[in-house]
Amino acid sequence: MRLILLTTVLFSARLLASQSVEEVGFTRSTHSMHGFSPKGSVPLSVLRLQVDVHYRDDKVERGDLFVIYDPQTGHYIWLYGALRPDGVPSDLLSDLESGKWAIYVEEDKIVEFVVQADLDIQERGGRAASLDAAGAATLVEMERWVATKKDRIYNESIQVPLYRAIGGGFACPEFGSNEFTPTCRFHAEKISSVTREGDNWRLVIENRWAQEVALDSKFALVRTKRIAPSAQ
Repeated sequence: MRLILLTTVLFSARLLASQSVEEVGFTRSTHSMHGFSPKGSVPLSVLRLQVDVHYRDDKVERGDLFVIYDPQTGHYIWLYGALRPDGVPSDLLSDLESGKWAIYVEEDKIVEFVVQADLDIQERGGRAASLDAAGAATLVEMERWVATKKDRIYNESIQVPLYRAIGGGFACPEFGSNEFTPTCRFHAEKISSVTREGDNWRLVIENRWAQEVALDSKFALVRTKRIAPSAQ
């Protein structure tokens, strides 16, 4: 009986070890960015670190982890991406600081927006007492993901199709023009505004021009229209 119990304990320990998410030493840094709220612009804190993710199939993946924290409400949200094969860190920090990704904070949740082909939206309601506590809670959430999911860690999001609604010219010059590049992909260089209109949402996104995107309370697309040349 003791042998069975010991075997079970050892197996459980190995299983937990294979599901661990470990912070890589000397990769932690803190940064700042601005976000949107019902009261206007708000300062947000960003924790950046690299982690080694040990999956159940014995694969070890190193990735960039960003935890974005609102000191006023305690809400936090995290973004994770595996490092490229050459090990070069992602450009996500500069994208956050430049406004390619937008964060909106309300009393009951924090919402992230980014336009990469589609409009991707992620919303979270978790709170933490500090940026470090938000980082610790994020690692626990990632551990839970590895323990229960077969897929690699990714940020689950709501996707709103924008390419067909807006057209590729928003981001890419037409084929045959002097500015055309075959590697151009539909995206927003900046999300310059996120506001609420009642229960609905209004975003202004920028690339070759500024475009209004209106969403309902469930993030379904209501309308979109070109509003001005971009300041980019």
